[in-house]
Amino acid sequence: LARWAVQAALRRRLAALPRLGLVGDAPLPREVDEDLRALGFTVLEGYGSTEQVVSCVRRRDGNTPGTIGEPLPQVELRVVDRGLREVGPGEVGQLAVAGPNVCLGYHADEVRDAASFAVIDGRRFLLSGDLGWRDRGGRLVFVGRVVNVLRAAAGPVYPELTENALRNSPCIEQAMLYARRPEGTGVLVAVDPRHIPAAADPVEYLRGEIRATLAAAGLDARQIPTHFIVAARPFRVGDELTVTLKLRREATYSSLCAAAREHSL
Repeated sequence: LARWAVQAALRRRLAALPRLGLVGDAPLPREVDEDLRALGFTVLEGYGSTEQVVSCVRRRDGNTPGTIGEPLPQVELRVVDRGLREVGPGEVGQLAVAGPNVCLGYHADEVRDAASFAVIDGRRFLLSGDLGWRDRGGRLVFVGRVVNVLRAAAGPVYPELTENALRNSPCIEQAMLYARRPEGTGVLVAVDPRHIPAAADPVEYLRGEIRATLAAAGLDARQIPTHFIVAARPFRVGDELTVTLKLRREATYSSLCAAAREHSL
């Protein structure tokens, strides 16, 4: 019924419905991916950056929600550890890319070149600074950025995994994981009050919602924060967000976390 209603409305406004959509720039939220598919639209997500243009994209016959597909022809994409050794399926590592799509380097910046390119098995690779893992079918899953990784006693914590999971909750508009001392993590959440019952205690309701949402996501235990903070306001472009809606983590912590009250989970 939803598919019929939406497509009927689109047909009244468009000469023809789009046959195919290609998505890039930032990870497509899985729930949006699945909703578009349920409505009958074919959406293929890809991965790239300024230095590598496009390296991989989902295929029609392997269009799995939550993945960024397989490398394009002539492109080699490896998932490597700190020693530049390729990791196995399901293990998180840095995405290293080689191929005709990769740039020659940074203009007049030998220091940045040395940090961003490496020769692996005789071939020059771009060390993208992005994290991901490969499933047993060879499809790639984007995780986040190397610079955002938090170090905990149990091992590395990838904040984007937890943040993306929390945004699946209708009452959580934005989320940011932060490191706590001496150990562990907390999460800052900006809420949509329309989805919190008027008679409920907001803190208690959010505590239950965060627990339930993270449990449903099936995350590793170290990805689960021990505390949360309720932001006094939504994240704002120019303050906590860039113009492309990416988190400015240090600015967000300084403005919304540092003096705020923490609640245990």
